[in-house]
Amino acid sequence: MRLQDLRQRLYSKQSDIESRKPQTDAYDPRSKSDGTSPPEDTAQPAAENNEWKVETGTTKKQKTLLVLVASVVAGIIILGGGGYIVYRVFKKDFKQQQVQLKIDVPPAVNLNDEVVLSIPFANNNPVGLKDVHLVVNVPPNFVIASTNPQADSTGTGNAEWSLGNVAPQQSKSLELRGRFTGRDEDSASFKATAIYTPSNMNSKFQNDITASTKVIGVPLSLFVDGTRTAASGYAISYQISVRNNGGDPFQNLKVNLTFPQGFSLVNSSEPLVGDSKNGWSIPTILSNEEKVLKIDGKIEGNVGDQKILTVSIGQDDPAGFKEYIEKNTSTEITTPPIVISQAVDNDKTVVHKGDPMNFSINYANKADRAIGQAIVKLKLDGPIFDLGSIEVEDGGWYDSNNKEIVWQGGQVPALAMINPGDTGKLSFRIKIADFIPFTNDKKSNFSGQTTVSIESPEMPTPIGANKVVTGNTLEFKLSSAAGMTSAVFYSDGTIPNSGPIPPTVGKKTTYTVHWTLTNAFNDLRGVEVKTVLPYGVDWEDRVFPSKTGVEYNKQTREITWNLERIPAGAGIDKPSSSLVFQVSLTPTDDMAGKSPGLISDTTFKGTDTFTQEIVSLTAKGTNASLPDDKSMNEDMGRVIRPGDETYSQYSDTSQSDTNQTNNNTNGNQ
Repeated sequence: MRLQDLRQRLYSKQSDIESRKPQTDAYDPRSKSDGTSPPEDTAQPAAENNEWKVETGTTKKQKTLLVLVASVVAGIIILGGGGYIVYRVFKKDFKQQQVQLKIDVPPAVNLNDEVVLSIPFANNNPVGLKDVHLVVNVPPNFVIASTNPQADSTGTGNAEWSLGNVAPQQSKSLELRGRFTGRDEDSASFKATAIYTPSNMNSKFQNDITASTKVIGVPLSLFVDGTRTAASGYAISYQISVRNNGGDPFQNLKVNLTFPQGFSLVNSSEPLVGDSKNGWSIPTILSNEEKVLKIDGKIEGNVGDQKILTVSIGQDDPAGFKEYIEKNTSTEITTPPIVISQAVDNDKTVVHKGDPMNFSINYANKADRAIGQAIVKLKLDGPIFDLGSIEVEDGGWYDSNNKEIVWQGGQVPALAMINPGDTGKLSFRIKIADFIPFTNDKKSNFSGQTTVSIESPEMPTPIGANKVVTGNTLEFKLSSAAGMTSAVFYSDGTIPNSGPIPPTVGKKTTYTVHWTLTNAFNDLRGVEVKTVLPYGVDWEDRVFPSKTGVEYNKQTREITWNLERIPAGAGIDKPSSSLVFQVSLTPTDDMAGKSPGLISDTTFKGTDTFTQEIVSLTAKGTNASLPDDKSMNEDMGRVIRPGDETYSQYSDTSQSDTNQTNNNTNGNQ
């Protein structure tokens, strides 16, 4: 039988192994003794019965081992429990949830209003915290203005504090102030992070908290108004008003203007920025302050066209222009019932101080009905007009309060009733001012405009449309008023002179020529001043203050002085441009008894940078009589021959005194 089969029979439930009786043996200690049994002293006690017993108990050695193991385990348990009790008694618990961090922020704010964030931080643990570091991150459109206590570092998007140690049950409160500079579609979130280490640990912990708010409004008002109807080629005007309704100033606002197609800018009350002159910068607008921009221009288009001006206000940031408000206004191109226009003699667009200006105004009724009670107005804008010189004809008058010339039907019969097809003409005269005062804001590039209009309550226009027809606008640019003087001296402290006075045949006498240039109104560029030395006069090559730009041509005997630029205000609120140089005269015999010329006529030429006009001047030449030298008279300029002592004694004394004086000053060689 196989071992596997034997095991299966022995240990199966059907096995009868346990029911078998053991067989006794003479040598089995459990059997009774008989004659053949071993000796008495070696016999073992018989078992109570002859059946086998399964011994399941442990030996004494095993019991001893078990007791020993149980004692060790019990000792470990007792020591562990005692240690845990000691740990619980003497060690304090730290719980992260007992470190509290919050952000208190208003649920909704206005753009540019001051926003105050409170950040309370509390340690409610029985143990302290060390190396506490707190960071507050703000939205990208939020600008931090101040912190309390002062943050250790403040960037464009966060503020950081090092709070050091925070004792058990201690709290701190931080404050951050700032304002939103832009508005997002979604809410803006602030995040605070606290990093710290419990005083009884070495591990760092971090608590985070977020809070949100919504920028719901912009405390600005934007108003846009403009001409409602205009004929093609006629003048229109716009007015843009910006008001700060908030309690704090606004900084660095920008107004973008999208002009309609066909619009031409003529004038604006505030400087426009950008290559296309379509921006208006407002550096600061105070609380409850209003800023106003007026724009005049001309519009062209087809009848029925709607010309829309779009205006938006906002701020520039690195991501681009952030718009807050947008408004627009529309102008309809119409066929005017009345056509009106103005013209000036010679069609001048560049004018000079003191120029007379003759204006004519023409009007015609193109409607199929008569128009009564008409009023014609011509508006004068700009500082260049001499308002005291106005002469109005045809029954008109000057309204000084509004700076308008007015013709009204009550005083002008032709305007009382304008029948279909009727035409008319009005006229006036005015001068350009001789003097225009400078201001801190305006010292150059002066201009003026005239705009004509006609109005009547009987004007046949659509309901709601203006009863005013605006005609054309004329713009005039004031040319620069340059000045030049050319004077010659013998007695001069800039460059010393020598030689006999009166000039004597065959002897050299030197003179100094002074050129002085002034300029008002506009900058001049590419300036050239030129003269020619007459026969007998030579160039001495002595110049003050510098030879820069000065040339002398021996062949043509021309002296030329070139200047790159003469600024507006030279000789008024800026130094004039001056040049001093020396020439000499050695008279010939045929000059005796005459006052020979020392320099010919001097010419001036330069380009006006505002009007692009060529400005030209001429100063007359000067002879040896030296009309600008107060120490000279006419006879002292006539050439004498050697031996003529008419002025010789005076001349020697004068020259000696002059040389003594002039030795104190030397011109540039």
